[in-house]
Amino acid sequence: QLGVRAPLAEPTLWAPAIAELDGLASAASAADALEVVVRTWDCALGVLGVTELHASADDFLPLMAYIVVCARVPGLLCHLHAIWAYAERDDGADMWLTHAMAAVGFVAQLEGPTAASGGGPRPRARGRAAATR
Repeated sequence: QLGVRAPLAEPTLWAPAIAELDGLASAASAADALEVVVRTWDCALGVLGVTELHASADDFLPLMAYIVVCARVPGLLCHLHAIWAYAERDDGADMWLTHAMAAVGFVAQLEGPTAASGGGPRPRARGRAAATR
């Protein structure tokens, strides 16, 4: 699991954010792509604002990772790096771009379900255990 609590794991809650992030691949410029990222966060935070009294990074980071996994945007990391390199950002947009990059990094640390675990994504093994796989 990505760490999304049960009441927030309802996929229909996040459909608008997923649809918004899906538009990233068709953004015409880094500035347009940044707007997509910010609107994606607005969608996610709007749901959190209605469902949670006090949302924190412990809530929204796993949710953005969930949105990233569901959206399956081709070249997502490349888009985020292009935004980082070429889009002018204010402090708010910079913060949400940084959080989006953290969510992608979180997803990058996961691997798919295995027959042995019977569960969903789990953190990758590191060090010697990873080398013996």
